[in-house]
Amino acid sequence: MTKDNVNVQIDSVLYWHIVNPSQSIFGVSNVESALIERTQTTLRHILGMRVLQELIENREAIGEEIQEVIDTPARSWGVKVESVLIKDITFSKELQESLSSAAQAKRMAESKVIGAQAEVDSAKLMRAAADILNTPAAMQIRYLETMTNMAKGSNAKVIFMPTQQSGQELTPVQANQWEQMGKQ
Repeated sequence: MTKDNVNVQIDSVLYWHIVNPSQSIFGVSNVESALIERTQTTLRHILGMRVLQELIENREAIGEEIQEVIDTPARSWGVKVESVLIKDITFSKELQESLSSAAQAKRMAESKVIGAQAEVDSAKLMRAAADILNTPAAMQIRYLETMTNMAKGSNAKVIFMPTQQSGQELTPVQANQWEQMGKQ
């Protein structure tokens, strides 16, 4: 059982060999069962100090930690522990489904945050573009583009109208003259 009260089933492998046959015979009654028991006890103890996420992410480090703990008694039995490997971690279907849905919810939340950030960036760019298009020079360009599009028609009659530039406005007399020219 892990620190966060999750029941797991662990498959592990212990690689060892005898380096001192007399110690292995006289130091312990059954070397193999003593190593297995010591490894299982150490594995339970170390897993009980970790949460499930740590167990999943740090298999190799946990295996090395188990090896360090059992190495001292194993040496006194004339045995060299080569390595401890955690092969498989199994937990209930309910927990698997729960972890899967939690991961999916996390991905959805992250995608919403990314989408919201993209909308904020887009709004900033739109505002900057609107500010640029609101300048007198941009208005003049849009005016000329509109006039060009209007002149492309087959029945188009082109009348150039003065625009307001630098605060200049048409006087009533000038406006009347332009109006008369347009009627001709």
